[in-house]
Amino acid sequence: MTEQNARDLFKAAYEHRYTWDSNFPGCSANVELKQGSEIYNGQISIKPDLTVEVAGISDEVRLVG
Repeated sequence: MTEQNARDLFKAAYEHRYTWDSNFPGCSANVELKQGSEIYNGQISIKPDLTVEVAGISDEVRLVG
């Protein structure tokens, strides 16, 4: 990949990204974390102030790796 080609790709990605406006209500989703043979299920939420919360998966589990 040439430098110009990479620059064009990054520029296109930047120009087509979605940004949340001041009316962003937040969102949430179920998540599945796989570590080796272990599977953990939890929830992730992005709040209107753009803070992130993960529930149902302990910090100890998330930090192993």
